Amino acid sequence: MRYTLPLISLLFVACSSSEDTPTPQPAPTSSSLYVINQGSFYDGIDGSISAINVETGEVVADAFMAKNGVSLGGSPQAGVTYDNMLYVPVQESNRVWALNTEDLSIAGTITSNVPTAVSATSAHLFVANNDGFLSVYNRKDLSLAKHIAVGPNPCNMTISDGELFISISDGYNYPTYENGFRLARLSLTDLTLGNEIAVGMNPGQVLTATDGSLFLVCRGDYAATVSMVYKVDPRTGTSTYICDGSFIALQGEKLLVINAVTDWTTYETVNTYTAYDTHTGDVIRTDILNAPLPAMPIAIQCAPNGDIFVTSQLSLYDYTSPGILYHYDSEGQFEAQYSVGTSPCGIVAP
Repeated sequence: MRYTLPLISLLFVACSSSEDTPTPQPAPTSSSLYVINQGSFYDGIDGSISAINVETGEVVADAFMAKNGVSLGGSPQAGVTYDNMLYVPVQESNRVWALNTEDLSIAGTITSNVPTAVSATSAHLFVANNDGFLSVYNRKDLSLAKHIAVGPNPCNMTISDGELFISISDGYNYPTYENGFRLARLSLTDLTLGNEIAVGMNPGQVLTATDGSLFLVCRGDYAATVSMVYKVDPRTGTSTYICDGSFIALQGEKLLVINAVTDWTTYETVNTYTAYDTHTGDVIRTDILNAPLPAMPIAIQCAPNGDIFVTSQLSLYDYTSPGILYHYDSEGQFEAQYSVGTSPCGIVAP
């Protein structure tokens, strides 16, 4: 069976006739997946990209290095694929790589100030920088089109109905995060900012559902205020609490939620895996994954056929060992696991 995966944590919905609206990409014929690994900057471990063939089980631990002979860099973040290109922001190296999805060969680079997230349309590449700015590049030649102040520590992006939504975390302003609590929004037609949407504390991962609504993880303060998942209506600018949760993915009309709860007196973490109805917010099923389960999940994503992929550290609080990619079928039955790079944070299809 062949699997094709969209980007972990960045899903696009085409709802406008604008030239700058993202369109569905043709399904690749390859069975390979690319896993983007953050490495451990403070332990001197650079990031990498692991290539996995889910049919044969073959893994190339650092396919980017093998192809290009250079390091991916320090602390890469989850990338995005568009039109046979893979764009990977590398935070500590102040760089965004533009790679050919077929073989990870380098097609171009962008120098950017601590890039944390990327998003793409037919016309533009959007780079959210940790310095509070959104850089907009012409995707054809990677020339800078616009540099826009959006708010401190933008974290993640998604597109819905002709607009780009950027989660503004103010994540370095612990413990209040007082300048966050919002989603910035940018018109793809004229690249101007619209009215912001008020959301919970420390917003991060944001996804677009099939009906154009958004699902957002607000991570709280990692202590008294827990991480929560909200449904956001971009048309009315309102948000509704769905559940406590740390990482999310969409499986058709289901929202899959991993909730990681840590007891800070014992430093033990308990992970739960629950499916919710994207329309009503009701619980569809608990304990959606069967053993073996990830020790310390980092991200979750679903293939178009419903199969579920979860990345994890090797064990709790192990930030230096190779990580693991877990593969489950659409009903949560375990299929396989693969050893990948340190701190695997994203999955993309070539």
